[in-house]
Amino acid sequence: MDFLRSLVIIASYEFLVLLFFYISLLIIVRYNYKPDNNDYRKILFSVFVIIFIILLTIAIILLLLYRLFAS
Repeated sequence: MDFLRSLVIIASYEFLVLLFFYISLLIIVRYNYKPDNNDYRKILFSVFVIIFIILLTIAIILLLLYRLFAS
């Protein structure tokens, strides 16, 4: 239960930080690209999802290692 709670806390902080970076990247790219090009949103969102999954996997592995060596 403690493992799940810490994982949820890590995932929520990670999601908020990545969402902030995603929105700022979207704003930056929006003003640098042409207005008729909507393909960058799909690319940025897929990159956002991939980074979120990778960081969540690293967090799970680190939490499991911590639980393994703490006991």
